[in-house]
Amino acid sequence: DTYTFGYSGILMTCTEYNFVDGFWLGQKFNFGIDFSKKSSLTVTPSVYYLTARKDVSWQVENSFKYDPLRHGNLTVEAGNATADYAGTNGTSRFNNSLSSLFFADNTAKLYQKKFVSALHQIDVAHALRFTVNINYEKRNTLDNNLAYSFFGGRPEPNIPTEMFPLMPDHTSFRTGVQLQYTSRYHYRIRKGEKIYLYSNYPTFTLSYEKGIPIKSKDASFDKLEADIRHSIRLNTFNRLN
Repeated sequence: DTYTFGYSGILMTCTEYNFVDGFWLGQKFNFGIDFSKKSSLTVTPSVYYLTARKDVSWQVENSFKYDPLRHGNLTVEAGNATADYAGTNGTSRFNNSLSSLFFADNTAKLYQKKFVSALHQIDVAHALRFTVNINYEKRNTLDNNLAYSFFGGRPEPNIPTEMFPLMPDHTSFRTGVQLQYTSRYHYRIRKGEKIYLYSNYPTFTLSYEKGIPIKSKDASFDKLEADIRHSIRLNTFNRLN
């Protein structure tokens, strides 16, 4: 077995500043174990003290990779963190930290989530990827706890938009499945692992997700999504997506 250890470094002791949490002070670590050429486990814990809320943000991600010819991967996560209402479509947390600290411009609006999730992925056939996931979150609204910035100014309230009412505290219990296929996907085998290289054909994805309510205000929905993605190289410097 092979063991590895790492951490985010002294320069990353303070990773974020916002008017809800204050400064994030802490570290992120990772522990890795290669059991053989066919399986490995990576554990990535992080813990940060939030100076304004006087709370602790923590997260643990466990990733188990197996069957490298089929890209088997099981990921289990749990934590207590602040999240952006806009999700991955919002302002980056780094940019929000700079704009908040210098100009009192808090573009990102945050809520608290305590969560646990699991995701499993594997190739059921060549270039046919099957994914199943389950996710539970307890979500709570948060208020600004300070308004300090270098050049003054007044931050906006921690509300996504004044056009809508505040999100009620609720839980979100979701589960979903996904199939993704790319035709004629070229690959090579290196040290027992399949490495996908390229395909001249589009990638088709079909996914379904369901929100299962526990109480009346909880997330309740059905979402079916299909997409086709393709990248065409026009010349040396240009590509059409």
